[in-house]
Amino acid sequence: MEGDLGARAGCQEVHGDSSFARRLAHLARLDLLVIDDFAIAPMGAPERNDLLELVDDRIGPRSTLITSQLPVKAWHTYLNDPTLADAILDRVVHSSHMIELKATRSMRDTAEGAPPAARKGPEDLRSSRAQNHPRHPPHGSRFQAV
Repeated sequence: MEGDLGARAGCQEVHGDSSFARRLAHLARLDLLVIDDFAIAPMGAPERNDLLELVDDRIGPRSTLITSQLPVKAWHTYLNDPTLADAILDRVVHSSHMIELKATRSMRDTAEGAPPAARKGPEDLRSSRAQNHPRHPPHGSRFQAV
């Protein structure tokens, strides 16, 4: 998340006007909650408490997708409160499916450092898709798969 959980979820404002419980209930009811760029900036005590309350309310049939550049094994240290970190991670990791992407270079390094011939634009991807999958012609093609 950008900055902190509270700012993006609107929790800072709702804490002040006593509607935090309504906001939290709304977030808990979402079929899918996406927390993007988790751990991109330091998290304070109020945000850690909000995160615990949020993930605790979402246990069960609701899905939560968390993306982070920080490996999961470093989240405990990042959260900087052993008791809250244990509680949060127990709820998040307990029934999760983790997909760890491993790359030797970042996307930016790959795009900027790759020789021009190796950089593929949309046209290159469409033409390679058509070559590799003849039943799926590129967009704008006058041909149809039979």
